[in-house]
Amino acid sequence: MKSTIVGKYFSVLGLNKIFKIQFLKFDFRGIGKSTSPYHSCHFNELKVIDHNTILLGTKGWQDLSLKDSSLIKLSTNDMSAEFLATPGSFIASHDILNTSDCVIVTESINESIGIFNKKTNETYRIQLPRRGYFIRGIAKTNKGYLVGFSPNRTLLNSKEYKKKDKKNAFIEHYNNDFTKVFGEVDLDNFYPEYTGSAIHNIVQCD
Repeated sequence: MKSTIVGKYFSVLGLNKIFKIQFLKFDFRGIGKSTSPYHSCHFNELKVIDHNTILLGTKGWQDLSLKDSSLIKLSTNDMSAEFLATPGSFIASHDILNTSDCVIVTESINESIGIFNKKTNETYRIQLPRRGYFIRGIAKTNKGYLVGFSPNRTLLNSKEYKKKDKKNAFIEHYNNDFTKVFGEVDLDNFYPEYTGSAIHNIVQCD
Protein backbone atom coordinates (compact mmCIF):
# COMPACT_ATOMS: atom_id res chain seq x y z
CA MET A 1 0.00 0.00 0.00
CA LYS A 2 1.62 3.23 -1.15
CA SER A 3 0.48 6.77 -0.62
CA THR A 4 1.63 10.20 0.43
CA ILE A 5 1.93 10.61 4.19
CA VAL A 6 0.92 14.27 4.25
CA GLY A 7 -1.77 13.96 1.60
CA LYS A 8 -3.65 10.92 2.83
CA TYR A 9 -2.89 10.25 6.47
CA PHE A 10 -2.91 13.81 7.76
CA SER A 11 -4.81 16.25 5.55
CA VAL A 12 -7.74 14.00 4.70
CA LEU A 13 -8.13 12.78 8.26
CA GLY A 14 -7.70 16.28 9.59
CA LEU A 15 -4.80 15.33 11.86
CA ASN A 16 -2.91 18.42 10.77
CA LYS A 17 -5.62 20.54 12.41
CA ILE A 18 -6.31 18.32 15.41
CA PHE A 19 -2.75 18.44 16.71
CA LYS A 20 -2.26 22.18 16.20
CA ILE A 21 -3.56 23.06 19.66
CA GLN A 22 -2.12 26.33 20.87
CA PHE A 23 -0.67 27.06 24.31
CA LEU A 24 -3.25 29.65 25.35
CA LYS A 25 -4.48 30.71 28.77
CA PHE A 26 -6.87 28.12 30.19
CA ASP A 27 -6.20 25.92 27.14
CA PHE A 28 -5.43 22.39 28.32
CA ARG A 29 -3.73 20.54 25.47
CA GLY A 30 -4.08 17.17 27.19
CA ILE A 31 -7.86 17.43 27.19
CA GLY A 32 -7.98 18.46 23.55
CA LYS A 33 -5.75 15.59 22.53
CA SER A 34 -7.58 12.95 24.58
CA THR A 35 -10.99 13.90 23.16
CA SER A 36 -9.78 13.59 19.58
CA PRO A 37 -10.92 10.34 17.88
CA TYR A 38 -7.41 10.11 16.40
CA HIS A 39 -5.42 10.73 19.56
CA SER A 40 -3.80 7.29 19.46
CA CYS A 41 -2.64 7.76 15.88
CA HIS A 42 0.69 9.44 16.35
CA PHE A 43 4.33 8.71 15.60
CA ASN A 44 6.35 7.56 18.59
CA GLU A 45 9.59 7.09 16.68
CA LEU A 46 11.23 8.35 13.51
CA LYS A 47 14.36 6.51 12.45
CA VAL A 48 16.59 7.75 9.62
CA ILE A 49 18.01 4.69 7.83
CA ASP A 50 19.95 6.39 5.04
CA HIS A 51 19.74 9.46 2.80
CA ASN A 52 16.63 8.10 1.09
CA THR A 53 14.75 6.12 3.75
CA ILE A 54 12.99 6.94 7.01
CA LEU A 55 11.07 4.49 9.21
CA LEU A 56 8.05 5.72 11.16
CA GLY A 57 6.37 3.83 13.98
CA THR A 58 2.78 4.64 14.90
CA LYS A 59 1.43 4.10 18.40
CA GLY A 60 -2.04 3.29 17.13
CA TRP A 61 -4.08 3.86 14.00
CA GLN A 62 -7.00 6.23 13.42
CA ASP A 63 -9.06 5.28 16.48
CA LEU A 64 -8.70 4.72 20.21
CA SER A 65 -7.07 1.31 19.86
CA LEU A 66 -3.44 1.10 20.91
CA LYS A 67 -3.28 -2.40 19.40
CA ASP A 68 -3.20 -1.11 15.84
CA SER A 69 0.42 0.01 15.65
CA SER A 70 2.13 -0.01 12.27
CA LEU A 71 5.53 0.49 10.66
CA ILE A 72 5.80 2.86 7.69
CA LYS A 73 8.67 3.23 5.23
CA LEU A 74 9.00 6.76 3.88
CA SER A 75 11.05 7.72 0.82
CA THR A 76 12.60 11.16 1.05
CA ASN A 77 13.03 11.26 -2.74
CA ASP A 78 9.35 11.65 -3.57
CA MET A 79 7.72 11.59 -0.08
CA SER A 80 5.90 8.38 -0.96
CA ALA A 81 5.17 5.87 1.78
CA GLU A 82 4.31 2.22 2.18
CA PHE A 83 3.49 -0.04 5.09
CA LEU A 84 6.23 -2.45 6.09
CA ALA A 85 3.89 -3.66 8.82
CA THR A 86 0.21 -2.80 8.46
CA PRO A 87 -1.91 -1.39 11.32
CA GLY A 88 -2.50 -4.12 13.88
CA SER A 89 0.91 -5.72 13.41
CA PHE A 90 2.20 -4.37 16.73
CA ILE A 91 0.73 -3.31 20.08
CA ALA A 92 1.42 0.27 21.18
CA SER A 93 4.86 0.33 19.59
CA HIS A 94 7.23 2.91 21.03
CA ASP A 95 10.81 2.48 19.78
CA ILE A 96 12.33 1.41 16.45
CA LEU A 97 15.67 -0.38 16.14
CA ASN A 98 16.86 -1.19 12.62
CA THR A 99 19.21 -4.14 12.03
CA SER A 100 20.51 -5.85 8.88
CA ASP A 101 17.91 -8.63 9.12
CA CYS A 102 14.93 -7.07 10.86
CA VAL A 103 13.27 -4.06 12.43
CA ILE A 104 12.67 -4.36 16.16
CA VAL A 105 10.02 -2.37 18.05
CA THR A 106 9.20 -2.18 21.74
CA GLU A 107 5.52 -2.86 22.49
CA SER A 108 5.15 -0.57 25.47
CA ILE A 109 1.91 -1.65 27.16
CA ASN A 110 2.18 -5.33 26.22
CA GLU A 111 5.63 -5.93 27.76
CA SER A 112 6.80 -7.49 24.51
CA ILE A 113 9.15 -7.05 21.56
CA GLY A 114 7.79 -6.87 18.00
CA ILE A 115 9.88 -8.05 15.06
CA PHE A 116 9.55 -7.30 11.34
CA ASN A 117 11.60 -9.78 9.28
CA LYS A 118 13.02 -8.00 6.23
CA LYS A 119 13.56 -11.21 4.24
CA THR A 120 10.09 -12.70 4.70
CA ASN A 121 8.12 -9.46 5.34
CA GLU A 122 6.53 -11.22 8.31
CA THR A 123 6.00 -9.92 11.84
CA TYR A 124 6.07 -11.81 15.10
CA ARG A 125 6.17 -11.10 18.81
CA ILE A 126 8.49 -12.08 21.66
CA GLN A 127 6.61 -11.93 24.95
CA LEU A 128 8.76 -10.86 27.89
CA PRO A 129 7.67 -11.66 31.49
CA ARG A 130 4.57 -9.69 32.48
CA ARG A 131 5.53 -7.72 35.58
CA GLY A 132 3.49 -4.52 35.26
CA TYR A 133 6.03 -2.32 33.47
CA PHE A 134 6.04 -0.15 30.37
CA ILE A 135 8.72 -1.22 27.90
CA ARG A 136 10.34 1.88 26.42
CA GLY A 137 13.86 2.30 25.13
CA ILE A 138 16.04 -0.23 23.29
CA ALA A 139 19.66 -0.20 22.11
CA LYS A 140 22.01 -2.75 20.52
CA THR A 141 25.13 -3.99 22.31
CA ASN A 142 27.83 -6.44 21.29
CA LYS A 143 26.06 -9.15 23.32
CA GLY A 144 22.41 -8.35 22.63
CA TYR A 145 20.02 -5.55 23.57
CA LEU A 146 19.38 -3.08 26.37
CA VAL A 147 15.67 -2.73 27.16
CA GLY A 148 14.12 -0.10 29.45
CA PHE A 149 11.35 -0.81 31.98
CA SER A 150 9.20 1.75 33.84
CA PRO A 151 6.35 0.92 36.26
CA ASN A 152 2.90 1.60 34.85
CA ARG A 153 0.14 3.39 36.77
CA THR A 154 -1.58 0.19 37.86
CA LEU A 155 1.64 -1.09 39.36
CA LEU A 156 2.44 2.24 41.02
CA ASN A 157 -0.92 2.19 42.81
CA SER A 158 -0.75 -1.45 43.83
CA LYS A 159 -0.17 -2.60 47.41
CA GLU A 160 2.78 -4.77 46.44
CA TYR A 161 4.56 -1.80 44.86
CA LYS A 162 3.93 0.41 47.87
CA LYS A 163 5.42 -2.34 50.02
CA LYS A 164 8.62 -1.95 47.97
CA ASP A 165 8.34 -5.44 46.51
CA LYS A 166 8.68 -3.89 43.06
CA LYS A 167 11.51 -1.89 41.53
CA ASN A 168 11.44 1.56 40.03
CA ALA A 169 12.68 2.08 36.46
CA PHE A 170 15.48 -0.23 35.36
CA ILE A 171 17.32 -1.48 32.25
CA GLU A 172 17.86 -5.17 31.46
CA HIS A 173 20.55 -6.54 29.14
CA TYR A 174 19.13 -9.35 26.96
CA ASN A 175 20.81 -11.74 24.57
CA ASN A 176 20.06 -11.57 20.83
CA ASP A 177 16.87 -13.63 21.00
CA PHE A 178 15.58 -12.05 24.23
CA THR A 179 15.61 -15.34 26.14
CA LYS A 180 18.37 -14.58 28.65
CA VAL A 181 19.16 -11.59 30.87
CA PHE A 182 22.87 -10.86 31.37
CA GLY A 183 22.48 -8.05 33.86
CA GLU A 184 20.50 -5.07 35.09
CA VAL A 185 20.93 -1.37 35.78
CA ASP A 186 18.66 -0.15 38.58
CA LEU A 187 17.79 3.56 38.44
CA ASP A 188 16.31 3.89 41.94
CA ASN A 189 19.30 5.80 43.27
CA PHE A 190 19.23 8.43 40.54
CA TYR A 191 16.07 10.19 41.74
CA PRO A 192 14.46 10.96 45.11
CA GLU A 193 11.82 8.42 46.10
CA TYR A 194 8.97 10.94 45.87
CA THR A 195 9.70 11.80 42.21
CA GLY A 196 10.54 8.34 40.92
CA SER A 197 11.91 7.76 37.45
CA ALA A 198 10.76 6.56 34.05
CA ILE A 199 12.68 5.56 30.93
CA HIS A 200 11.51 7.01 27.64
CA ASN A 201 14.47 6.32 25.37
CA ILE A 202 17.90 4.66 25.34
CA VAL A 203 20.44 6.25 23.01
CA GLN A 204 23.65 4.47 22.06
CA CYS A 205 26.65 6.80 22.07
CA ASP A 206 30.05 5.99 20.57
